[in-house]
Amino acid sequence: MISKEPMMVSWQSWRRKSEGNCFFDRKEKKSKIKNMKKQAKNTTKKAYGFGEVMSMLESMNDGIAVVSEQYGDVVRRLDQIQDDLTDIKHDLKRKVSYDEFAKLENRTIKLEKLVFSKLA
Repeated sequence: MISKEPMMVSWQSWRRKSEGNCFFDRKEKKSKIKNMKKQAKNTTKKAYGFGEVMSMLESMNDGIAVVSEQYGDVVRRLDQIQDDLTDIKHDLKRKVSYDEFAKLENRTIKLEKLVFSKLA
């Protein structure tokens, strides 16, 4: 059973453990360093096989193909928008300003009066 009384620790034992890094004494510290070195030696870099590399390349190529298709659609849309803008630009150049329209309207009214006066 677990006792609910606080554990009594002598001042010397606590001081001895606190002298090392993270409350470890020197022996514990050395053993942890040895274990870490063993773990570092045991880890090896994974080398991929030919088939694995080819499958990774194939999946990357599929992704690149999707992006290039989307890019092609974007370029087509931009070309279409550019064509529309040039059409609008040329249409605006052909339009007449309000002042010019008023002058033309007055001229046609004068010509109509002249034509109607000669017919009558």
